[in-house]
This record gives sequence, structure tokens and C-alpha cells, in this order.
Amino acid sequence: MAEVAQQSEKTSAFTLRFADNGIAWLEMDVPGEKMNTLQASFDEEVSEVLDALESRKD
Repeated sequence: MAEVAQQSEKTSAFTLRFADNGIAWLEMDVPGEKMNTLQASFDEEVSEVLDALESRKD
């Protein structure tokens, strides 16, 4: 599975990966939180994920 962006220190709550067959996997893991909840502050991160999905040609 190819990962869109690798980070040595996780700062984003979202990790977008693509399988060889083109299926996208979006993982949500909020750094420093015991429970993953959507937050209004994620709006920019979600926009980046959607842009990455939209830019795919497959």
C-alpha cells in the first residue's frame, strides 16, 4: 500500500493510503487523545485529504 505522506512525528489526525488496486484507506488517529473525535480544527486537514483524492487519476 502506498502512503501519501510519511511523517516521522505524527502531527496530522489523518493518514491516507492507497492499495495497489486503487482503493483508498483513510485512517484517523488524533495525536495525544485517547478517543478519536472529529473536531472543527480538522477542516484544513480534511480539505487536504479530499484534494489528494480528487487529484488521483485512477
